Amino acid sequence: MVHGSKHYEVEPAGYSSNQWGLIQKVTQRQTNRLVAVIVSHPRSNAIDSNTILLKFENSFLYQVGLNYEVSKCLEELELNVKTVSRVDYSFDFQYFNNGLHPHDLIKRFVRNAYQKKGKGKFHLHGNHNTDIELETIRWGSRDSLCCYYLYNKSKELREKKQKPYITEDWELNQLLNDKDVWRLEFSIKNGGGFKPDDDGFEYDDSVITFPSVVDRDVIPDLFKALVNKYFVFYNNPGEGDNTTRKTRLNEVALFQPFTPILKYKRLTNKLESNRMDKIFLKKLEELNNEVRKGREAERLNNAIGEIKKHFGNSRSLGAWAASKGIEV
Repeated sequence: MVHGSKHYEVEPAGYSSNQWGLIQKVTQRQTNRLVAVIVSHPRSNAIDSNTILLKFENSFLYQVGLNYEVSKCLEELELNVKTVSRVDYSFDFQYFNNGLHPHDLIKRFVRNAYQKKGKGKFHLHGNHNTDIELETIRWGSRDSLCCYYLYNKSKELREKKQKPYITEDWELNQLLNDKDVWRLEFSIKNGGGFKPDDDGFEYDDSVITFPSVVDRDVIPDLFKALVNKYFVFYNNPGEGDNTTRKTRLNEVALFQPFTPILKYKRLTNKLESNRMDKIFLKKLEELNNEVRKGREAERLNNAIGEIKKHFGNSRSLGAWAASKGIEV
C-alpha cells in the first residue's frame, strides 16, 4: 500500500479489479486535483507481489515542468521506477509542413498515391454519406511494440468529452480557431527504447529511460526518432516505373527537415526473421506432423515442439506461425 505525503493524498478508490486487489487514487492536497491511479497487490502468482503500477492522469502531464513534477511525486510517495510500461507521445496540428491536410494524407495513402516506409497492418475509421470522411487511421495492433494513430482530435472532443487542459494548450499554440486539430500519436510499450544513432551524441550510450522520457527538452528528439522510423511517406510514381525500393522514391516533406540523433528499436532478445527462418520453421512443422503418426515418439515429438517454440519466439514469428496454423 502506498501512503500519502506532504503534497499528495493517497486514498482507496473504493473498488478493485480481477487482476489487482488494491486500487488507490493520488490527488494534490492543495487543489484536490487527481494526479494518478495506483494499482497493487496483484492477484496472480505470476506477478511479483511487490509490483506497483502507477498511471499518471493525462491532465497532469500537460503542465510545464513535467519532469520535475513527476519526479517530485514519485519521490514523495517513495516509489522507485523499475521500468516504464507505456508512454504516449503526440503532436497536435492542423496541416503538415508542406500544407497537406491530414485527411488528404490518409486518402492518398489508402489509394496508394503515397507509399509508406516499412510494412504492416492498418485500420481505418470514418463515416460515409455523400462523401467519405476518414477520421482515424491506426498502424499496428494494440499488442505491437509501437502503435500509432493519425486522427481528428477536435472531432473526438466534440463527440466524447471536452477537455479544457487540451483546448487551453491549443490556445497557447494558436491552434484554437475554426479549423479542426489533428493528432499524430505514438503509443510505445516496454520492450522498445531509444538509443543514440551514433557515438558523437550528447547522451551516453545507455538507453534513454526515465526521467528523460518525460523531459520536455528531450521529448522532441524522441518524437523525431519515432517519426523517422514509422511515419515516412514516398510519392508513388505509378505504373510503368521499375523502381522497387521505397528509399529511391521522392519522400513527402511532411515535416521541416531534421536529422534524428536517436533511434527507436526493439531492446528485447528477439531477432528479426527472414525467408529462410520461415522455411526452417515450416520444415520443423512438417517433421513434427510426421513424428506424431508414430506410436513411440513422444520424447522426440516434445523435443521438436520445444525447438519450434524457442525458434519461433526468438525470431518474432509467433503471429506469422499462427496465421499458418503452426504451433509455437
